[in-house]
Amino acid sequence: MKTLSTDQIQALHAFVKKHYVEYYDVEIELVDHLANDIENQWIEDETLSFDTALERAFKKFGIFGFSDLVSIKEQNLQNHYFKLVGKEIYHFFHWPKIMLTAAIFYILLLVIRYASIYIDLESLYVITLWTVIIGSFAFMISLALRIKKENKATHKKWLINRVQLSIISTPIILFQAFLGFMSRVAKQSDWLCAGLLLILGLWVYTTYFVVLPIIKREKQQTLNKLINL
Repeated sequence: MKTLSTDQIQALHAFVKKHYVEYYDVEIELVDHLANDIENQWIEDETLSFDTALERAFKKFGIFGFSDLVSIKEQNLQNHYFKLVGKEIYHFFHWPKIMLTAAIFYILLLVIRYASIYIDLESLYVITLWTVIIGSFAFMISLALRIKKENKATHKKWLINRVQLSIISTPIILFQAFLGFMSRVAKQSDWLCAGLLLILGLWVYTTYFVVLPIIKREKQQTLNKLINL
């Protein structure tokens, strides 16, 4: 069976970059897809030129070329990791983690009741929420700088890095959106305040200590595959 040469594989990389695909992980996926399509065309007709086969393969992506695929892939990745966040939080409310969750809730309730002697619940909640927002924002800036440094050193950008920043920024946006509402709710009930703080804590923990390490590991797995190609 006729297969692609090394020069033709490099030509596919150049072709994908030429069509405004800036992320290396997406580039690799598209090159692999185009290569398989071209070689399948050669199974039917070995006389077909590389350029003609490539043109036919590219036309299958429609009038918008690769742009739609990049957008869809980014959305799918975001949905995948947000579902992971939700799944991990869900586990905290089922056996056996429900025992740990109940214990944390009770501790928060005791802390809130003790703290409310010296400070009102509304102020306590606002302080806690702003601490989370500022901490998350600082972490996001730190990660963004590391990604920028990595991109500069390798001359490659990764879509999965962009998704990382999106995963981190979402809690910040949500916390800011709920800040006013939650501060009003907090002064109504210490139980409700403890519950809201518990959810916020689980969200932050799951995002930073469960999902982000998974993203880092999956990126490394992709790199290892490329090395072995």
